[in-house]
Amino acid sequence: MDTSELLVVTPGEKQNGDVSKQYQNREDLEKAYNEAKVSEAQLADSEARLQTIIDMVPSFLWTSRPDGSKEYLNKRWYDYTGLSLEEGQGWGWKVVVHPEDLDRLVRDWLAVMDSRKPGELETRIRRYDGVYRWFLIRVVPLLDEQGNVVKWFGSNTDIEDRKRAEEKLRQDERELRQRQGFCVNDRLLFLGRCFIHLNLLAAVGAVGTVGKRSLFFHGFHSPVFLFLVHSSINSPLSSPAAGSRR
Repeated sequence: MDTSELLVVTPGEKQNGDVSKQYQNREDLEKAYNEAKVSEAQLADSEARLQTIIDMVPSFLWTSRPDGSKEYLNKRWYDYTGLSLEEGQGWGWKVVVHPEDLDRLVRDWLAVMDSRKPGELETRIRRYDGVYRWFLIRVVPLLDEQGNVVKWFGSNTDIEDRKRAEEKLRQDERELRQRQGFCVNDRLLFLGRCFIHLNLLAAVGAVGTVGKRSLFFHGFHSPVFLFLVHSSINSPLSSPAAGSRR
């Protein structure tokens, strides 16, 4: 037999005279082998590039099993939290959730899983140095043909700056309402003092002779007050003479 040829027997063939034999030369086999190695190298290179992208994106990317336990967390998550690979798996991620948020987050996460629909959650996650920052968590399920969850895909995006801006806006609104309340109270107090003094002046019969100088003397030199006083003076109801005519 020529050594440049090899006998290839497909699985299950019996090596006897009744079975057809397939011959391929060595060059064809080497070519197929090299092509397979190239394809394998290309696949490994693609996987490496994909892993680099997953690890370099600003968000935390992760996958969970149908029961909600973590199956994979990207490098960003581990770098941020400072946990080891083993500590982050399963339900170990709960240790970095803010204690005030944990019960609510688990409850909301279970509700999303029951719905088998995409969802959004918010929570504070502890950094490796002990600082907590707010994150928006988005989750999407991978379903099979029967609609059952095969896997959950999720991402955590830092929203600390947005949360601070929202809190600053709420604080500014509270201060504005307080200022408005003080302004209203001051106006009411001012008007109350106006009417009290008008009544006092009317009681001593001095309303008709009050002029701007005496009003300034009493400290009520606001144009609004002057308008109210003179309007009251000129009103028939406020004039003693009008009262005597009745």
